[in-house]
Amino acid sequence: MQQNLMIIGGGRHAMETFYLIEDLGWAGNVTAFIQDEAASDQHLLGVPVLPKKVILSAGYQPDQRPLLMGAIGEIKDNKRLITEFKNAGFLFFNAIHSSVNPSRQKLIGTGVTIASGTVLTHSICVDDHSMINIGCTLSHDVQIGKFVNISPGVHLAGYVKIEDEVFIGTGVTVIPRITVGKGSYIAAGASVTKDVPPYSLVAGVPAVVKRSLLPSVS
Repeated sequence: MQQNLMIIGGGRHAMETFYLIEDLGWAGNVTAFIQDEAASDQHLLGVPVLPKKVILSAGYQPDQRPLLMGAIGEIKDNKRLITEFKNAGFLFFNAIHSSVNPSRQKLIGTGVTIASGTVLTHSICVDDHSMINIGCTLSHDVQIGKFVNISPGVHLAGYVKIEDEVFIGTGVTVIPRITVGKGSYIAAGASVTKDVPPYSLVAGVPAVVKRSLLPSVS
């Protein structure tokens, strides 16, 4: 890859993303990390950390804009910043470990990260700006929506559907043909054996809904 790259985020997940990019041989193309705010001399892994206003006001020509990657673990903040940059005309790149074969899949969106040790078998959809961490297994015909964050060691069986903006904790297992509704949070170690309603907090073995994540109406 020849184009300049920038990573949205300045925390530990952003560091993990940088190391994935390094493994792909692109570390020399990463010119900045981007945060809401940053000190004038702030650096991470030897790379400048810049406030978003500097990048948004830089006046890049369309063909000179860096490609971006969202790398904030908190879904809400990651989506907010990605949306700001998308609305300003910036494009996003994928960071997919070399062990994954995208040609076997139905869809790999834009701004997707898939870390080392993760196995995608075949006919899988991973939509825009979703993160799949280390050591996960996605079996055939799994569907992953937009802005999904999958933690290390998650196992998704065949025909599982994960809707947009779902967070799945470390070590979760989901049996075949389960749907996890939009905006839900699956706690670490859960074994999901039933469909999960949208905006639900789910935990346990077998997993049960603990509470709704929808704001209460007063």
